[in-house]
Amino acid sequence: MKEVIVITGPTACGKTLTAVALAKKIGGEIISADSMQIYTGMDIGTAKPTSAEMDGIPHHLIDICSPSQVFSASLYQQLARKAVDEVASRGNIPIITGGTGFYINAAIYDGLLSPAEENKKICTSLRENDLYEYLKQIDPISAERIHPNNIKRVKRAVEYYEIHAKPLSENIVAKIPIYKAFQIMLYRDRKKLYEAINKRVDLMIQSGLAAEVKRLTETGAALTAIQALGYKELLPYLRGECLLEEAVEQVKTRSRRYAKRQLTWFKNQMDCTEILMDGKSYSEAADEIIELRGKYG
Repeated sequence: MKEVIVITGPTACGKTLTAVALAKKIGGEIISADSMQIYTGMDIGTAKPTSAEMDGIPHHLIDICSPSQVFSASLYQQLARKAVDEVASRGNIPIITGGTGFYINAAIYDGLLSPAEENKKICTSLRENDLYEYLKQIDPISAERIHPNNIKRVKRAVEYYEIHAKPLSENIVAKIPIYKAFQIMLYRDRKKLYEAINKRVDLMIQSGLAAEVKRLTETGAALTAIQALGYKELLPYLRGECLLEEAVEQVKTRSRRYAKRQLTWFKNQMDCTEILMDGKSYSEAADEIIELRGKYG
């Protein structure tokens, strides 16, 4: 059974640079588990690592898909497992890194979400245009990974909830590990995490996030941009419907809420050893991972 290391955690907790520091110490390559960094041209708003941040470490599954295309967890599973095989064949250690927990589980476990019974009909009387908003209320995890225009999948998720009285995102079946996966979750004190998120958003704005969103909408890539956190909040500003400061505050607020949901998901759906990042350098966090891997891995 191949060994992989998983580094996850909420947004702005230091996953990318910790993974790079670890890869340099143990001979690793990084496989991204970020559902938005797969898209070309969506760089600033997804906090896609720069060449300087990659620091010579190979990164996989970044910039592999056009924003106008639909990408699925099942396709991610295929590509991630292929990447793991390729990295291992070179004698290096695959380090799966990112904040999309569903993608991580899809990569390291056999067992997919079971489909809703096809002979059942959606009980809700909501109009088709309102289904996605309803899904965000009953199953925010599924809502984050399903494109709002993919009505078939939105209906299936709503249908599953109404049939089984539980979210589709909680129904991972046959969770059989296919790798020896040592899973780490980085986290920060809540106040410090929120400060880091706010600082990151400010830096994104200074780096030209509004211009990036504008370019995406002008090139016909608006569907993915609209659904992505950090992009959809800027659209009202670009349409002249609000001030930039108001849009930025929306990005910060929703990013903080997203980080909170991520933490809940990781704790409930993944088997992680937790590492507090407060007061640690990325190199020190990597050393701690190495020590824990020797003890528990």
